[in-house]
Amino acid sequence: MNSTQYINKLSIHIFGKKKLHHKAYNTEIEVIHNYSKGINHYEWKDKNIPAILLEDQSPSWYIQNAIIIVTEYNSWSDVINWGENIFTFNEPLNIDLEEVIKKIKKSHSEEGDRIRAALAFVQNEIRYLAIHSGIGGYKPNSPNKVVKQRFGDCKDKSVLLTEILKRMGIKAYPTLVNTTLQQSVPDLPPSPKLFDHCIVKVVDNSGNTLWYDPTLTNQGGTYDNIYLPDYRYGLVLDNEMNAMDTITNFGNNMVETFSTLKLNEMGKGAELEVRTHYYEGEADFIRAVFNNNNKNIIEKELIKFYTQTYGATSSIAPPVFVDDTLKNEFSLLERYKIDSIWRPSVENINNLNLSIYPTNITNVLTMPNQLERLAPYALSYPMVRKQNIKVILPEHIQIRAESETINSDFFYYDFSSNYDAKSKTINLKYYYKSQDDHVPVSKFKEFYKDMVKLDRKIGYMIFINKDGDFLNNSISFNVIRFVGYSFFS
Repeated sequence: MNSTQYINKLSIHIFGKKKLHHKAYNTEIEVIHNYSKGINHYEWKDKNIPAILLEDQSPSWYIQNAIIIVTEYNSWSDVINWGENIFTFNEPLNIDLEEVIKKIKKSHSEEGDRIRAALAFVQNEIRYLAIHSGIGGYKPNSPNKVVKQRFGDCKDKSVLLTEILKRMGIKAYPTLVNTTLQQSVPDLPPSPKLFDHCIVKVVDNSGNTLWYDPTLTNQGGTYDNIYLPDYRYGLVLDNEMNAMDTITNFGNNMVETFSTLKLNEMGKGAELEVRTHYYEGEADFIRAVFNNNNKNIIEKELIKFYTQTYGATSSIAPPVFVDDTLKNEFSLLERYKIDSIWRPSVENINNLNLSIYPTNITNVLTMPNQLERLAPYALSYPMVRKQNIKVILPEHIQIRAESETINSDFFYYDFSSNYDAKSKTINLKYYYKSQDDHVPVSKFKEFYKDMVKLDRKIGYMIFINKDGDFLNNSISFNVIRFVGYSFFS
């Protein structure tokens, strides 16, 4: 009912035999309803509608526009009945599908292994292809057809996975979700039009509820700990349900990095070794990057990243990765040579600085650029980042230990440093965990203060003069503005 552009006049009409349910959001426009000769006429009109400014970094589920949702459905039970009717296929299995099920049952005796094998087949052997036209926009193809043609959209793949599991005596149900509206959906009027994606709910014989997205590929993990994006709520097409179901995700999406920076000599270059361990959804993502991209391209992108961070960088050896799909842990080892890691000091032209910061954390954080907000502020969630940095110095110096903890309602940050004189090594340990998926407007100023505090504390700097002599009290925290680098954006 409004836009980012000024609207002079707006007039919306809906005609139909059925009585409609409607609900308005962010607008006081009243409906005009007339009934004549068996036809309902609904009208909404307005004029001189000002343009609105959509605030950056707002959650996808937060409705900023003035909208009106119209539906013929009286309840979520009605939508479930609709879905069950068009998502159910009572037909004999063709030879192709029978063979798939027979092979899974023969190769796997345990229920969990059968669930895992069925999911892997649908995810990796049935290509994802979405065609949203005609009846295919809302009605899935039959499992027989999908197996034969070897491609399908989210509905097709979900119905196929459901059918395979049911034929093996495992309860499974297609489930409608909205990938953007997420937690807003239960408060909206019931309608199948609110959903843009389909996943699968599985209940094993022990009564455990499991959630799977058949459109994802090459996922790691055992059947009971496979990562699912934060869809939050789903409409399970099960006639025993009469409301939205809560989709629980226990993943942390952790990335842990161990970096070793060995300085050749004060004021010169360095060698860098980075070991990164990706878990859960992060492991699935990085696995897809390595599966879908040429290794030379990946190596060039990584060198580009470290060059942006430290200056001219070259590879000592190609990146090496180990993929443990059972644990769903992806490990990456990188080794680089940095030509000159020191930079002229802004405060004193006779000094050089070495800035050290946890890129594993700073990559995924941004400072808010809009301080007065009317909409919530979106955060990456769930997310855990750990980074351990060792800086091996060419000579002994005196450094005091440091520590900092910020326990916000929305993130937890912990930092500590110490110096091992025997090995001439500075040890920096960082930990960051997001604690919510958004900041409400009422808490934004408090959140911003905590972010400013984090921004001022996250950098670590060494000062020397141009002759390479270490300066007293040169180790300090420094203001480092967050700079995000996108990996294969």
